[in-house]
Amino acid sequence: MDQMDPRDREKIIAWAQELPAGPVLDAGCGPGHWTAHLRSLGVEISGLDLVPEFIGHARARFPEVTFRVGSMTALDVPDASQAGSWPGTR
Repeated sequence: MDQMDPRDREKIIAWAQELPAGPVLDAGCGPGHWTAHLRSLGVEISGLDLVPEFIGHARARFPEVTFRVGSMTALDVPDASQAGSWPGTR
């Protein structure tokens, strides 16, 4: 995240501060860097990715965050159960 443009970082912080309370899903989280960054900002977030290797890396590097293998086209998430979603396909 240190390489990120400060303007982008400010936008992400502003987005995170405007979220209502509740869980957020990072759908397409990849290796989990953004998921962990949002968690460090106080967002109650979990990550989902189709690639098991990405999820393995994310779990090893960021054990404080919940990550799971799955498809964003077949979410196992009840309707209206999330306060928001982070578009992990960056």
